[in-house]
Amino acid sequence: MELLNFNLGYSSTFLAKKAHTNEGNVEQLVKYIDEDASIAIASEIGVEPALVRIENFRTFFDNGFVGLDSYEIDLDIDSIAIEGQVATVTGTTVDRIVKGNIETISNLLWRNVIEVQDGELKIIQWESRITDYSVRSIEQ
Repeated sequence: MELLNFNLGYSSTFLAKKAHTNEGNVEQLVKYIDEDASIAIASEIGVEPALVRIENFRTFFDNGFVGLDSYEIDLDIDSIAIEGQVATVTGTTVDRIVKGNIETISNLLWRNVIEVQDGELKIIQWESRITDYSVRSIEQ
């Protein structure tokens, strides 16, 4: 059981990092998410996360990466809790996006619930909320 927990914890950490650091490729992100996943996103500070369908999630990310000059993400995993075949992974990200001479930095808290399905890991719950946000002009 400890080996299973180690493998699930390690694999869940890897999956969470791959899903969040998708290099702007929405299909790279979505392939890790179960079709029936519960996805909740708060795109404004102080707003509770709202449920979105996976199609809307895909469109949101796909449109968000169009025309960017750069996209960087720093990801930290804060905790992993394992119960049977399910891992709950929580963490933070700092997204830095540059488009033209505008730089946007967003700090997010996130939680993914990851389940073993047919020998593969899939995110079955995704929740994220913005905790800080800034926009500034930059020299190019």
